[in-house]
Amino acid sequence: MDNTATHFECEIENLYYITIEREIAHYFNMGSPDNSSVPPKMQENVSDEYALVCTRKSGTFEICNSKLANGKYLLSVDLKETLHDV
Repeated sequence: MDNTATHFECEIENLYYITIEREIAHYFNMGSPDNSSVPPKMQENVSDEYALVCTRKSGTFEICNSKLANGKYLLSVDLKETLHDV
């Protein structure tokens, strides 16, 4: 997995928004998730742009997922712009 300042990948158990928001907020040190445009449950093998607002920062991300052979999902996230202080 190739993680940088604007891109990261990780394995997740499910595609529920709370899981996805938590991983993004943690990686980018954004605080606790507060609001987002991530759907309640993402479809498999989807790539789209979503906004995430947390207690410290907000931003827009390209979020992709794909199902792995082990039943988990590969979450791939790209920061689309500079994070903004909230």
